[in-house]
Amino acid sequence: MSKVVFKELLIVDLGTKTAQLITFTDGKNMLTSHNNHVGKSLICKSLYHVLGAESFFSDTWKRVDSLYFLKFDVDNKEYKIVRKNHIFTIYEPNGCVVKLYRVKKLTEYFNKIFDLDIKLVAKDDNKTIISSAPVFMYLPYYIDQENGWTPETESFDRLAQFSKPQRKISLFYHLGCYGEDFVKKNLKMKQLLDQQAVEDEEYEDCKRITEYLKDILDQNGEILADEAELTEKINNNRAKLDAILLKLEKLKGEIVKLENEKTLAMHTKEQLENFFKKENKQKKIFHNVQCPECGYEFSIDFKERFEREYILENLAIELSRVSDEIASYQEKIEKKNKKYMETRADFVQLEKNISSDEDLYNKYIKIRSAKSLIQENVQRIGELTLNKEKREEEIKSLSKELKEYKKKAETAELIYKSILAKLFSELNISKEEVNANDYSIGDSISASGAYKDRVILAKYYAFLIAKLKMNKDIVSFPIVIDSPRGDEQDKENAKIIMDFILKENILDNQVIVATIDGNEFIKKEMSINVIDLQNEKHKLLNHSVYVQYEKNILELLSNLTE
Repeated sequence: MSKVVFKELLIVDLGTKTAQLITFTDGKNMLTSHNNHVGKSLICKSLYHVLGAESFFSDTWKRVDSLYFLKFDVDNKEYKIVRKNHIFTIYEPNGCVVKLYRVKKLTEYFNKIFDLDIKLVAKDDNKTIISSAPVFMYLPYYIDQENGWTPETESFDRLAQFSKPQRKISLFYHLGCYGEDFVKKNLKMKQLLDQQAVEDEEYEDCKRITEYLKDILDQNGEILADEAELTEKINNNRAKLDAILLKLEKLKGEIVKLENEKTLAMHTKEQLENFFKKENKQKKIFHNVQCPECGYEFSIDFKERFEREYILENLAIELSRVSDEIASYQEKIEKKNKKYMETRADFVQLEKNISSDEDLYNKYIKIRSAKSLIQENVQRIGELTLNKEKREEEIKSLSKELKEYKKKAETAELIYKSILAKLFSELNISKEEVNANDYSIGDSISASGAYKDRVILAKYYAFLIAKLKMNKDIVSFPIVIDSPRGDEQDKENAKIIMDFILKENILDNQVIVATIDGNEFIKKEMSINVIDLQNEKHKLLNHSVYVQYEKNILELLSNLTE
């Protein structure tokens, strides 16, 4: 089993030029003090912050000018890591210096050196993705007073993007139940099921369309006409229709012209008739005049009478001619109207014929299209059926493989529950205090008062012991427990908690526990590295340590930049 051990942590405030160095040993380490607010939590959180996690620091701690340096062993090989904001430098055992500028890159690096595959299946906009984050390597190992001692294990920032069920899934990676292979297969299974759901819907659509089209064929029957013949017939009739339209327009023009000429003749006739009526009313009587010389009688108005009678005679002739002309116009108009009505009747009949032919053609096209669509949908139904058969085989195979992962997870659950029940008993927690529920890995366990911290402690240790039983080859990280007496435990409860943490041979992991007045819980036979913080409140860092390590600090800074 690979084992990670924290050795030295250097915290630096570059702005104030102050620093602090804390040294850890493999085994049990105790950060203690007589007062609160002297830096115990800052040290615990810095251990994970330097490794890429976004820890919750207090408002009094400014991180902009902070530098973090950690020495740690992986299977007795020493690594060093430096962090300032989001820039990292790693010093490898072989002397190589690796510069990383993003947490994502740091995750990839840790997966490599820890031989890990700590990934999380997450959802973004309904799409399944695979995300990595260093924090999921540390989740099962860190309990801090402000957030870790809550049922949701919210010790780190920026976890909102992952829902609680997905965080729970990540725990099974630590147990060795899941891995990248599981993620790929699980993702493939989801893709197959989603794709099958889409194609099932398409299959039903194709069936409905086919049935609808078959109904159309049943209603319209078969058409024996040839499409080319129908098209030619419709086109010929349309040409005839265009010719008739031209003929109708011509006849209409001729009729209008005759009507106009008739109207003019009738107007002339009317004028002539009015003239004759007027003349008859105003007819003059002419008398002869006798010459006194010779005794002859002379008609003195002869010229006038001659002219008048001549004009009247001519006008009578004109009137007769105009009357004949009107009669001729009327005859022609009647003939043209008759011709127009006959042509119009031909036009209407031809329109009916074309409409009938077009209905037949449209029906033909509808039937032909229906047949074509039926053929296409039947073919698609066949393809979808074949796809489903192949996909079902793949789903069946994947389900079998995923079932093996599920069995591992179920085994882990049984081991975890068995260990949890045992630890509840060891920590003097009755089933009634935790409502006797059958808690699974990652579930919140509610308890109140003095039992709260013991329940959370049992939950963490049950998981870590189960992890050791499930996969001995998986990496082992240090267990960091910050302020297990944070809820003002009485001495009896505090003793139960501290005796459990400091007890030998529970786990082989390095343990770092931070608590106030921790010395009173140490027994002579215990081998514990005590780190007693005697500084004033909020003054963990000091200038003398900065001066002592200034050369090293400047060298670390130089390797953080290009």
